[in-house]
Amino acid sequence: MKKQNAKIVQKQIVSAIQLRIDNAANASASATLIAERAQFERDSMTACIQTMIDYGFDFSSLNDRLMNHDKQAVSADDYVALYALQKIRKALFALGQNVKTALDGYSLSILSNLTRLQTLSTINAQRSISRAIEFDETEQQILLKRLHNCAPSTASTQASSTREAMRLLNICIVHKKHKNDAISFCDNAQAKAMQKLFEEKAA
Repeated sequence: MKKQNAKIVQKQIVSAIQLRIDNAANASASATLIAERAQFERDSMTACIQTMIDYGFDFSSLNDRLMNHDKQAVSADDYVALYALQKIRKALFALGQNVKTALDGYSLSILSNLTRLQTLSTINAQRSISRAIEFDETEQQILLKRLHNCAPSTASTQASSTREAMRLLNICIVHKKHKNDAISFCDNAQAKAMQKLFEEKAA
């Protein structure tokens, strides 16, 4: 893998976001992207990117995907939605600053349960953030700790964007199944670092 420079990577990400701003579908999307650009321009982000480089993460693939501004022109796996972009940025801060509260509340709850259970189906990721999604009679019930609660419709969107952000950072892997996909942690440095943020502290 080619040696990466954190400042250059940061500039590439900011340029990719600028391309998205220039091609934003509406004013709301543009405003969100402008706010994200400002966050990625922060000096503290350079150190967070360096942390990921030190873990062995290659930013080139992520940056290529960030540059895809036309959702219709690429596959779903090659397009980074706005929610996923926001969660990527928060995950970078969480790992770079070693503080899980940098994550959004939805990701906090999902990753907390994933750390305990090691595998989490799509529907259980949604249950991690929505009390309204109940187990049916045919399912084996598992104990989920909800650190966040929202409506089922919001849970679907938020669980999906958390999954995408973690996949794009190579923290989680998605297991495709016939009815219900699942996620688990990858076996690499950044995944281990993310899990460590959620490990129960000894008394």
